[in-house]
Amino acid sequence: MRTRPLPHALASVALAIVALTGLTACSSAGGNPVASDANVSGAPLDATSEMTNLCEQMITQALPTEAAQALAEASGYEIRIGTLEGEQQALTKDIQENRFTLDITGGVVTGCTVG
Repeated sequence: MRTRPLPHALASVALAIVALTGLTACSSAGGNPVASDANVSGAPLDATSEMTNLCEQMITQALPTEAAQALAEASGYEIRIGTLEGEQQALTKDIQENRFTLDITGGVVTGCTVG
């Protein structure tokens, strides 16, 4: 029986571990945030954090409804109106990971949630 040199055996084990880790990461589902493209460091970007940042931007800049919708769509997300001039709108209870629910007062975003 022929044996492999130690460096080759270690390389084979390392490759197998990397492959299994990648498969495990790809197959995990549930309440975890959706990862989008990798950033410069190679770590995955958290889509929920990106959306939270966009929510904050819409509120702090008091974006008009049309501008908020354009920003969301340009980033690959959808919007719906949760409250309009303080009046609750009819909404479904489903959670969409790519959707913002906006509160609009005076034609500008005053509140924003993800989902």
